[in-house]
Amino acid sequence: MEQMNETLNDQIARLNDNEDADGLIRLIRQLPPDQLQQHQTALSEASESVFYIWLTDLQLGKIRQEDQDAVTAMLAELIQALEIVQPETPHHLMRALLYEQIADQQTAPVEKLAYIQRGIDEYTAGLQQRTNPEMQAKLAEALLNKMQHTQDYNEKDLTGILHLFQTAFISYSELILIYFLHGTFRLLNFPFDENNSWHHRFFAQLETDLKAFAAVDPYIYLEYVNILRRLLENELYQIPADYKTVLHKKIIALLEPLKDYETESEQRLNHLGQAFEKVAEGIEDHTTRLNFYRAALSFFTQGQQINPAAWTFPVYATNVLMEMARIDTPDKVIPLFEQGKALFALTYTYGPDFTLMHYWGKFLIEYARQAYNFQAPDILKEAEEKLLSAKQLGNGFYDQPYRGLAKVALKLGNKQQCLDILAECKKVFTTDYHEYEHSFVLADEDFKEIWPDLNH
Repeated sequence: MEQMNETLNDQIARLNDNEDADGLIRLIRQLPPDQLQQHQTALSEASESVFYIWLTDLQLGKIRQEDQDAVTAMLAELIQALEIVQPETPHHLMRALLYEQIADQQTAPVEKLAYIQRGIDEYTAGLQQRTNPEMQAKLAEALLNKMQHTQDYNEKDLTGILHLFQTAFISYSELILIYFLHGTFRLLNFPFDENNSWHHRFFAQLETDLKAFAAVDPYIYLEYVNILRRLLENELYQIPADYKTVLHKKIIALLEPLKDYETESEQRLNHLGQAFEKVAEGIEDHTTRLNFYRAALSFFTQGQQINPAAWTFPVYATNVLMEMARIDTPDKVIPLFEQGKALFALTYTYGPDFTLMHYWGKFLIEYARQAYNFQAPDILKEAEEKLLSAKQLGNGFYDQPYRGLAKVALKLGNKQQCLDILAECKKVFTTDYHEYEHSFVLADEDFKEIWPDLNH
């Protein structure tokens, strides 16, 4: 009996690993009740995992159009099989999500609306049984879908949708924040006269809720900024240019108080540094931009102090230092690069790493460029040393060290050595199925001198 249990557990694990929905459906249907009960947890977790993997592939357009109907039918059967395993649990959320996906696949307006409504019905049925913030937010989204489809933008329904988002966001959840924020901006693009006023009404409520959460933990504003920034960068919604400017200023204002945020969490320090660096890129005011880069640098160096062996913090910190060197006064360039050298050296004491050595070499090349216009043989030789180490540590899997070494050779005045290194690179990375091309070299102005040699 013990062996049978282990075999069945292995089978469930294999089906899960292989994302085999059909196999799970067949297994569940053939198992006797006692086995279903005994392995309920494993079967449930595997079925839900496989369901969401396939559903996500559908949502991301990874399934060929001609196969989408078959996949949605398979997922419907998987829900039915899951209900055999968990007869006491109605899976309203999963059914609603599937109906919404099927609605997206429909071309006939009547069919699309019918599946949107079926999703709404499932969300509603689920919420009648128990309060679920995710389901409340998803119901609000579904009602927005229906409203967009019917073009019936009435005050009663909009008020109800706002209430759903509010009740879903009664405690902080980044997922609910994403749903709420995107719903808010969808309204801005709905074609009715009051779209702008409703957008701002939703937005004001969202920010009122956020303010209360951030009073407990200001880090919440960082998560909000990241979501808002990505929304703007990806241009998911048509937003007037003047309003974009307002939103960018809002992002800067929200991050400003976080400059002195204190934490011992490596992950939070990393996220804070990345956010300040990313926002700094879009700031026009010179002083504010430098201040944001300094904040990013501070978070990355704090992270290195906590975990000096991780390559991430010196690499991210030196990326910031290079940006600072480009915009700071000339007298600051050399000190900034010397600071970066010390950061790399600290992590190096814990052992060499391909990524560390590769970026160290790149950093030194940039040092030679910005501080000395490449008239710095000692720095270039040091870069060569780091890149040779990276080349060895890369074990023939990475072409970046070759390009770096070729650039060093060229800037040291050895054109033939540069060409020889690039020829070696091409030989190493050309296979029976693919001829390596020097596309990066041909796009890099530093190699302009040898472009004619590579084109022959």
